[in-house]
Amino acid sequence: MVETRTQQTICRLVALGVGVSVVDPMVDSMIDPQKVALRPLRPAVTWDLAVIHSSVTKPPLVAQDFINLLVREPGPGDAKE
Repeated sequence: MVETRTQQTICRLVALGVGVSVVDPMVDSMIDPQKVALRPLRPAVTWDLAVIHSSVTKPPLVAQDFINLLVREPGPGDAKE
């Protein structure tokens, strides 16, 4: 087993035939389609994300607005899954 932290390294190792991996599909710009096959997982895999920020200092107003936008509950008219 080989472990690495970067998707670029993962793509290179797969291209060399070292193994397979589950990666972010955005790696398509990092792969040589002649050497690596990118196959989407079905059904799609989803996971929860969170926003982190300092608990010692208050974020700038623009950051606070961004945080509020990300963590708000969907309202009427918002896109639904």
